[in-house]
Amino acid sequence: MSTTRDFFSIQGARETYNEVKKAYKAFGKEDNLSMTEDDAPHDSTRKNREAMYAFFQKHLNLPGNPMDEEVEFLTEEELKITETGQVSTSPGGKTVFDINKAEAQTLIQNLENSRKDLSKHLQLVRHSARQLSGYIHPDRTPGSIFVGRYQHEGFSVERYILNGEGECVIPLILTIPDRCEKHPVIIYIHSQGKEAKKEDIEWLTRKGFAVLAPDLTGTGETGGAYTAESPYNPWYNTWFGSILIGRSILGIQAGDIVRIIRYLESRDDLDSNNIAAVAWGKMCPALIHAATFDSTICRIALMEPLISYGSIVMNRYYNPGLVSSIVAGALTSYDLPDITACIAPRKLLMINIADQSNNEASSELIEKEMGITRSAYAIAGCKENLIIKNRVTEKCIEELLSSWLE
Repeated sequence: MSTTRDFFSIQGARETYNEVKKAYKAFGKEDNLSMTEDDAPHDSTRKNREAMYAFFQKHLNLPGNPMDEEVEFLTEEELKITETGQVSTSPGGKTVFDINKAEAQTLIQNLENSRKDLSKHLQLVRHSARQLSGYIHPDRTPGSIFVGRYQHEGFSVERYILNGEGECVIPLILTIPDRCEKHPVIIYIHSQGKEAKKEDIEWLTRKGFAVLAPDLTGTGETGGAYTAESPYNPWYNTWFGSILIGRSILGIQAGDIVRIIRYLESRDDLDSNNIAAVAWGKMCPALIHAATFDSTICRIALMEPLISYGSIVMNRYYNPGLVSSIVAGALTSYDLPDITACIAPRKLLMINIADQSNNEASSELIEKEMGITRSAYAIAGCKENLIIKNRVTEKCIEELLSSWLE
């Protein structure tokens, strides 16, 4: 049962039906499979409902007319099986959150025990993060298409399309100062893609950096035709799609970032030994993973990063937009502070760390969750390379970034 204007592809539904029909034909049971579709948005339409009634009448030998009929519905009170009408509020009832929290508590305690041998633990984290995220390491420099160049006072803006994973592409802009020298590079990553934070990109360019801003998979031009007012956030569908293939969108985006690094290394006008990266919000976990899997990035700045996966699963209410930053099953082996610890001893700046509600995390929560990251930097003998600052104003962010870039 499908509709042609659903946010699920009608072409995909038709192709799936034709593929499945081959299996039914192989068993000589082609009549056991049928498909109906209506010209409508995401909805249960009368045409499709009546096709469903007819399907069950045929295959269950049920009498009656398959047409929709007016019926008298049971009242809300008549429908109640429990006193409240909800299993979760009945005696002994549990919510999905209750079940998840109990399991997560065990997993988090296991992590605490594993962290006691930090060196061995971080080796396991690097391996597990690759496996669980579905990260596939790019094995070559990606091909590129030069789309155009725009001249501005003091710098130019170049547009490219890189070959991504499979048939996917990575649209990007690259700003380059006019100075004749090899420029240090900053990869600037935002969930709204390359068109976000243009003022920041120009500011960094005027400080002498070449700045590459990409549309990672699921962002910018690759994010789908959704508006801010739409009830269907494209991140959900992208995340669900990655789960269906046994991977995470985060792992795929980490691969995009490493492809970008390979591309930067291929350019003679850029200093591939001086590549830094900045990520905002829900893109921070992808950057952390990429920096763990590839050590080329020498400095990492995380703006408003999620503090941990544990903070989401241990709280009943959280910002659902953060789900796209999650690696399914991660807590069986690591959490975000573990993967962040793997970045030591490289320079790491974390500004305005966010909690599960995407609000500024409390000092107590930061102290609790970031302990392993602080320990990793202390053991590496470079505590000064880890800077964590909260309650930072926009003006102070520029000052911190300037210091971090020196």
